[in-house]
Amino acid sequence: MWLGLGAVVLVGAGFASTSPWADAVSPPKDPLALEPSNELVVRAEPETEPETEPEIEIEIETAELVDPLSQRSLWPVADDEENDDWLGRPTRGTQYSLTRDDRRVNPCEAPDPGFGVLADWVHVRPMGQFVAPRLGTLSEDGHFDLVVHFHGHRPARKELARSGEDLVLLGVSLGIGAAYGPPFSDPMLFEKLVSEVETKIAAGAAVPSAEVRRIALTSWSRGYEAIEHILVQPLGRKVDALVLLDSLHASRDRARQEEQLARFVRFARRAVDGEKFFFASHSSIDPPDYASTTETVHSLLNQLGYRPRPARRRDPLGLDLIEWFSKGDFHVRGYSGNGKLDHCAHFGVFPDALRALGSRWQRSTGQDPAPPSE
Repeated sequence: MWLGLGAVVLVGAGFASTSPWADAVSPPKDPLALEPSNELVVRAEPETEPETEPEIEIEIETAELVDPLSQRSLWPVADDEENDDWLGRPTRGTQYSLTRDDRRVNPCEAPDPGFGVLADWVHVRPMGQFVAPRLGTLSEDGHFDLVVHFHGHRPARKELARSGEDLVLLGVSLGIGAAYGPPFSDPMLFEKLVSEVETKIAAGAAVPSAEVRRIALTSWSRGYEAIEHILVQPLGRKVDALVLLDSLHASRDRARQEEQLARFVRFARRAVDGEKFFFASHSSIDPPDYASTTETVHSLLNQLGYRPRPARRRDPLGLDLIEWFSKGDFHVRGYSGNGKLDHCAHFGVFPDALRALGSRWQRSTGQDPAPPSE
């Protein structure tokens, strides 16, 4: 997305246009991506103050709940009267953005915890780099699990290190102006990347070969475009998990939207049944020309016959939780905020998803994954 705060513009996924909403988004031609330095890039002029959080009376229910994903407390609230059309655009009360001072951190440049249990980056051809646990990752039969993150591999590595999970992470960041759909429409690209990781993991362990057992596909912002293609490719049969960090868009035309989201709906249905793992977060950024992540995630839930539950909690990097849903291994967390910092802040919930994924894989029976389906 291309997020605008006054004169501050953040390059991101979408299509170029002018937004009539203050502090909201202007969908662009260029995705929010990483320069060759792989740091988040902000094109900034003198910054104006973002809108402050509106004072809205919220009825907090007395019963505190424990989030089944993170095991942190959350507080249910009464349904918002202005949210009768919950499949519509983000509501007025969500249209604000906390400042860096409010958050006490810049989500687009989050503190680096170091590599922890991970070794340094290893580059693979034709694009990408991966990190792996220093003490090894292969099972006795030469298999390992792989997390593949699209768009923002350095922030993803920070949050993997923060999670404490000893997972292999392959990161792919294509750069400013690049779309993820066209290159990954060719199955050979993803197969080549995975094969390169397998070869280098085997070499590092001084064994003849290594093979990926299960794959988790994760993305931020425009990275979901790659995932949409991979799900129906040959290696899609090994995909056991999806993690979308404010990272799913579609048309606002309901029929077209359902068609575009069909693969994600099927995956979510299997996650509800515990066959797969699916975590999706959404901000309240409101693009004028296409469906927001609020709308697409709500559409996923609606097509499965569910609805999110309103709740409140302050999450990492200054995220304000407004709703949640968990059933089986399908988890949704919705947040207020319509600015560039809010978009970056969704990396803050990545550790929760990674810990849940690590726990799932540890308790897995190791059965062969099912083949992909259109």
